[in-house]
Amino acid sequence: MSLCELIVGGKEGLSCLFHVSADYILNGDTPDNLDPIVNEAIEILNNLKTDKAKKSALEMLRQIQILEG
Repeated sequence: MSLCELIVGGKEGLSCLFHVSADYILNGDTPDNLDPIVNEAIEILNNLKTDKAKKSALEMLRQIQILEG
């Protein structure tokens, strides 16, 4: 298994295990090019404890995307 596969490897990957992005593991920080609001949203999603809460939050974001589109 390559380092890349280990980092982003689905449920067994380090990013999933530690609830951080692959960028964070590789660079120690979130990407500089992300909007602060996007970073905050990512932080909120990463701190949700259950899959049900994560799926609900994602569905809400999808509905907002539809309304905006």
